[in-house]
Amino acid sequence: MNFNFKSFVSLTSLIWLSLLFSCNKSSEKKVIEPKPLPKVSLENIKMQDIAPTDNPEDSNDKKYVILESLPDWVNSTEVISDYKIKDKYSLDPRLNPFYLEEDFNGDGILDIALPIKEISSKKVGFAIIHGGKNEVFIVGAGKTIKNGLDDDPSYIDVWKLNREKENTGTDTDEQGDLIETAPVFINQPSIHILKTELGGGLIFWNGKEYEYLHQTC
Repeated sequence: MNFNFKSFVSLTSLIWLSLLFSCNKSSEKKVIEPKPLPKVSLENIKMQDIAPTDNPEDSNDKKYVILESLPDWVNSTEVISDYKIKDKYSLDPRLNPFYLEEDFNGDGILDIALPIKEISSKKVGFAIIHGGKNEVFIVGAGKTIKNGLDDDPSYIDVWKLNREKENTGTDTDEQGDLIETAPVFINQPSIHILKTELGGGLIFWNGKEYEYLHQTC
């Protein structure tokens, strides 16, 4: 049997080119076009307390910026616009960051806290929205909570998350001296509010409602 070297080389080259073409074809990347985010309607959003301006276009731009800053799960619900329809509160981005997002009630679902202002009284406070159920709890803004947080904590200029589980409050004794109270154990994150160089306290979920733990005077 005669061996044809040229035919062998041609056949080998053909197989090699076939494999190369096959590899290049399989390595091509598929381009997936991103889906556009749902647009949020502003028809029922009242934000008259956000940087008033004579230019309506500027006001609309501010509304869009505020809403676009919120997490997608908040904008996918109607909980914000529902409260604007009631004409009771307006979003009031007076603090930095604009919102705090955590699991404040310990149910495993993210919640959000937003600075608000009661439209009728101009008293400021916070709206805490529980994710999943979309329950809204008002802290300040004309409402007091357990243990005496002011219904208008306009003095607050700093807020942040607190993840400490053991927290000590403060009180005054009969002589007016500052003393520490018994430790309070908070299993889930809480909200630390304070006035710079003066102090403040914690807003936390006690299992039934939001409560205040005063820490400094």
